[in-house]
Amino acid sequence: MLLRFMNNGLRPPLPPPNFSFAFFFPIPISFHFIIALLDLLIFVAQKLISTALDFIQTCFRFSDKIQ
Repeated sequence: MLLRFMNNGLRPPLPPPNFSFAFFFPIPISFHFIIALLDLLIFVAQKLISTALDFIQTCFRFSDKIQ
């Protein structure tokens, strides 16, 4: 069916208004799963910021030694 639309150069029909994203995500996403993902994202962001600050501090130490 999609190939027929592509051959005719037409766009496929829009999904109905009550279209659910369960079609794209067959695994049910629970509230706890979303909280765990956010927690992991915050943890990774904290580690990245900490590493970046350590790198900047090291650069300033080396620039002080050069001067």
